Amino acid sequence: SGLYLGPKRRLVAGFSVPEAAADLALLEALQDLDRHPNSALLWQNIGGALLDLDLPRLALDALKKSEALEPDLSETRFLLGVAYRKLGDAQAAREALQQAIERNPLHPQARLELARLYTELGELDLAQSEIATHARNYPLQRPAEPRRSLGG
Repeated sequence: SGLYLGPKRRLVAGFSVPEAAADLALLEALQDLDRHPNSALLWQNIGGALLDLDLPRLALDALKKSEALEPDLSETRFLLGVAYRKLGDAQAAREALQQAIERNPLHPQARLELARLYTELGELDLAQSEIATHARNYPLQRPAEPRRSLGG
């Protein structure tokens, strides 16, 4: 015979819904912001989470603050490029993404994001060139599966 003490509680920070993961990242960054208001990485995390929640206008403010605090963060440049693309500012998006690639030629997403921008602008030769360079840098990477959203 044995004793049954009930199920164990386990806390998990992983989510199957991308929006929930972004919510948690935003919550954690905002909680830490009280103690570290001038942390460029916290502002970058806030901006990235807001982009994941498809709120590029709000993300842009946080990312600009991150860049002002620490201009050398290449990931902030990448996220700024994504925000500008989502807001329809193609020139600013192109500049930010190209700067992110200059700072980190092996950035895992910057070339694909630049290719998306070029595709939206109808510059298919440039888009194909960026995709080909990305494929050379990451020959074993599988194509990303489309995300499913819970909302309309």
